[in-house]
Amino acid sequence: MQATSPLLTTVPLGSFSLPDTAFPEYLTPDALAAMLGISERTLQRWHAARRGPARCKVGKLIRYRIEAVRDWLAANEERPVVRRADRRGH
Repeated sequence: MQATSPLLTTVPLGSFSLPDTAFPEYLTPDALAAMLGISERTLQRWHAARRGPARCKVGKLIRYRIEAVRDWLAANEERPVVRRADRRGH
């Protein structure tokens, strides 16, 4: 009797899904929305308007690379406004 290797076992297409922990460098839309304090719908609107962070899409699966989110946040960083001295001497 020959043993079957687990590497040769076939899995029907569509019955296998990787857990979100399989790619820890990526965020789900709900995780990113929670981190930013916004709704998933806002992320969708930003994507449609080309305003939000870059995303990856495979089929219906959407993920955000953490490094892309960091880059996007840094690019949208606002500097504090420094008031110039009043020219009238006040």
